[in-house]
This record gives sequence, structure tokens and C-alpha cells, in this order.
Amino acid sequence: MNSMIFTEEIRKFNRVDNSNVKLAKAGDKGAFSALIDCHRLALYRIAKGLLVSDFDAADAIQETIISAYTNIGNLKKDEFFKTWLIRILINECKKISRRSDKIISLEKISEQAVSDTYPSDDATSGFINMLDLNLKQVTILHYYEDFNVKEIATILNIFQGTVKSRLSRARKELAKLMGVKGDDKNER
Repeated sequence: MNSMIFTEEIRKFNRVDNSNVKLAKAGDKGAFSALIDCHRLALYRIAKGLLVSDFDAADAIQETIISAYTNIGNLKKDEFFKTWLIRILINECKKISRRSDKIISLEKISEQAVSDTYPSDDATSGFINMLDLNLKQVTILHYYEDFNVKEIATILNIFQGTVKSRLSRARKELAKLMGVKGDDKNER
């Protein structure tokens, strides 16, 4: 019974979300603002997880919103608004990360020493931040934002097999970083 109610709430939310996309594409600023407000937590968590610095995350989100507002007319399917928005965000995070790699500031060094990492209450967040950017992206999207392999492949514009292999490599790397022994077939 509860799952039926929950499913109906999701359908209702998706209808409202899709109608806001249609309105935003027609130039309704309020509808666009409502869409961004609806997805703001996911945008922050992904940007913060990929960039660590609050300043860089805020810049990435700001650039994402500007780009999305400017290009919303190019969105082909309204139901993929969130996927489209997150793809823009990831591209912005990559740009900022490339720029940041060239510059090392005292601010960045002190931030890393006392960083507020992806989910601040999760012991694995420090280890996730040690992963390569490609592994970090799929890990955050899959485990923290609950995207499935197909959705991640769409967002990152890579094959589903690549997503699966990156998730597998990320799990192995995290286990190694955390000092956890895997289930070896020979250990039985």
C-alpha cells in the first residue's frame, strides 16, 4: 500500500517537473528557478564531491545554472532535464578542476588539511576524494545520487560497460585504500 502511494507521488512530481521544463523552455523564469531549486541539493553534493572546495563547487553550480538557462531550448527530451543538468555540472567541474590543477594556492592547501568532504558524516568520503576523477565521478553518481549504470553512462557520455568497470575499479581502489580484504576465491 505504501509503495503505491510513494509511486504515485513520484509520478506526480515528474509531471510537475516536466511541466516546469516546458514552461522554462518557453521562457518562464519562475519555472526555471523552481527546477533549479528542486535539484539544488544534488547539484551541490555532486559539485562538492568532485571539487572539494566550496568556492569551486559554488562556481561550478553558478556556471551550470547560467549555461542551463541559456541553453534550455536545446534540451530535446523534457524528462531528461536532471540528467542534462548534471552533465553540464560535471563538465563545469572538469573545467574548474583542470584550471585548479595548474594553480596551487595556500588557500587550497589549508582547505585540504581541514576539508569538509562529500558527505561530512561518512568515513569513506576522505578515501573517495583520493580516487582518480573518473572513478570519483561514477562513485558519487552511483552511490550518493542513486543513478543507475545506464543513467551514469548517459550523463558522462560513456558506454555502460565503462561505467561498470570504473565502479569495479573504484570499489577495489577504495578497499585497498581502506585496508579492507576482498573476498578472494582462494581464501575459502
